[in-house]
Amino acid sequence: MGGQTSKCAACCGDKDESGKDISIQPVEGTGLAGTEEVAESKKVEAAPDKVELKYEKDEASYVGGVVDGKREGYGVYKSNIETYEGEWKSDKQHGNGKHSWSDGRSYEGQYVNGRFSGKGKMVWTTDKGIMTYEGDYLDDAKHGFGKFTWPNMNVYEGGWQAGKRHGKATFTTHAGKQKVGFWQEDKFVRWEAEENAVAG
Repeated sequence: MGGQTSKCAACCGDKDESGKDISIQPVEGTGLAGTEEVAESKKVEAAPDKVELKYEKDEASYVGGVVDGKREGYGVYKSNIETYEGEWKSDKQHGNGKHSWSDGRSYEGQYVNGRFSGKGKMVWTTDKGIMTYEGDYLDDAKHGFGKFTWPNMNVYEGGWQAGKRHGKATFTTHAGKQKVGFWQEDKFVRWEAEENAVAG
């Protein structure tokens, strides 16, 4: 979509463990975000209930519902960089959808006004392997309860706030050893056993 770099520091910090950019959302002003490109597109009737829109600037297309020139209802957007299949409202992803990128990232879950919000699962493919997050999102950020798995199979399962590990969680190593601990603003604070030893 225009070859622009996307940014989403709130959700995934833009980088994996090795520092590689793994940002997830399109830049505003691209065909997927809902812009003036719809007005510049060519309309081709595909079926009585569907409209096909062509985005010459991004070499992309959309097939699905359109109301008053805006994507609405179910539709599929495809470009060389990404594909989104799901629900739309007022030209933005809204409801349930599946989103995949050419770099191997994918998201399946709920959207509100073009942003990840509700339940969802994000998968990143990195040089070290696959990372996943499955849980709650709010306004493009991990927020609520969720499970994050690193390529080495270590797992954090617990609280998230504004895209950062926050609150009580269970940490499981790749060998299966589990500990309950506390995080604040994405930083480890202490293990629950240490809290109990101080109280005892």
